[in-house]
Amino acid sequence: MLTSFRKCLPVAQSFFKPVTTLSRREVHLDIWQSTPVNSSPSSPTVILLGYAGSPKHHLTKFEDLYNNLGYRSISSIMPHKHIFEYDVASIRDCASQVLDKIQENEADKIVVHAFSNNGIIMYQHLYYILQQQNKMDLFKGLILDSGPGPMSLRDNFFKKNYRDNQTKSFLPIALYSVNAANKVPLSENIKQVKATLKVLGKNFAAYKNVPWTGAFLTHHEQGTWPLLLLYSKEDVLMPYTYLERMLEHQKSRNPDRQIISNKFVGSGHVAHYKKFPDQYVSLVQNFLKSL
Repeated sequence: MLTSFRKCLPVAQSFFKPVTTLSRREVHLDIWQSTPVNSSPSSPTVILLGYAGSPKHHLTKFEDLYNNLGYRSISSIMPHKHIFEYDVASIRDCASQVLDKIQENEADKIVVHAFSNNGIIMYQHLYYILQQQNKMDLFKGLILDSGPGPMSLRDNFFKKNYRDNQTKSFLPIALYSVNAANKVPLSENIKQVKATLKVLGKNFAAYKNVPWTGAFLTHHEQGTWPLLLLYSKEDVLMPYTYLERMLEHQKSRNPDRQIISNKFVGSGHVAHYKKFPDQYVSLVQNFLKSL
């Protein structure tokens, strides 16, 4: 665990010395918790897992949302370099640290709220760890916001007749696109893409049998806990047709699973709460009550 902590240490150090937002987005793992005064010990703890390049204040908005509803939360944003380098070992290490925080807080029921592929891949590896430990009953619900998507240039380009072939060329292009969306300067963006290319081949060869988030939710995940998907037709990063296909596979594989979805009209990637706050809160609140 000490090794994994060192891998994700830079952000902890960054609070004590000047650091650019860019370097924090790329390398930091931050984990924090919040317990509202009116929380019930019998209520589940919500695990918030941020998108690639997410600033901390994005998750604190959702932390406030759940606090206002009376739910405790544990929040984390994984270093986005891990997902684009397909560094599965580091992803798993970070998921283990989130699980340590869950256990430290003696949370015996959790609802995961994961944003985009970066958050969903953390859920994926929490799933694997708890599956190995025979502790899957810890999961009580899953909320997917703006994801998952396919790991294929073909699937992302044509957006139909999906094959779920995993291609490493998708990752540096996705990194460039995500950085551009996060307004990372071009020189820094290119620098990060070059760094990714140096290690991606080795990592992809080592972990090519580990499914990407889209393939995992579509073909492998066997959860029985309720699932809520929040997505939009206007999300240019996650094809809505892929998400609807994923739901159909889930319903076919797990016919007794409670599956709810809401397709927003007019909101972009991970922007549904921002554009439709009242509707978003209502959907989340009703979902949690249904548990």
